[in-house]
Amino acid sequence: MLKFNLALFSDRQEYDLEIKKTDPIFHKDFKIAEDFLINLALTKDKDSTVIVEGTLSGAIFLECGRCLKQYTHELELNFVTIFKDKAVYTKEDELSEVEVFKGNELDLYEYLRETIILDMPLKPVCTEDCKGICSICGKDRNVEKCGCETKGNDSPFVDLKNIIK
Repeated sequence: MLKFNLALFSDRQEYDLEIKKTDPIFHKDFKIAEDFLINLALTKDKDSTVIVEGTLSGAIFLECGRCLKQYTHELELNFVTIFKDKAVYTKEDELSEVEVFKGNELDLYEYLRETIILDMPLKPVCTEDCKGICSICGKDRNVEKCGCETKGNDSPFVDLKNIIK
């Protein structure tokens, strides 16, 4: 689905693709919440180089790091990268993050998967004001107040103050 035969065009080719949320293409890494729309432009710069420009929009499901509920994370990605044929790929290309393809087949699956993963937040939260789960009783503090008393300073380094004195 994300493989392109470069022999089918000479200079530039544009594609509009749709990946349905029921399509299992990315499901090992994340679950698609809304269909992905991908607009691509493939431009042959030389016989061995292809410039890939595009946009990807859609949504994936993530788990909130505070309350552990699933929420929808919107994606709006723009990308540009260069792919070079493996036969002429050099160490310099590797250092400049040029991607590689082999023969006339350009497979964008791995590149797009990595692009989506890199856009994911390091600490996903459903909302900025999410209160999370009580560390004592386990209740979702967004839904109900639990009444548990928490110390003013929950730092694991509190006891080090006494040692330093």
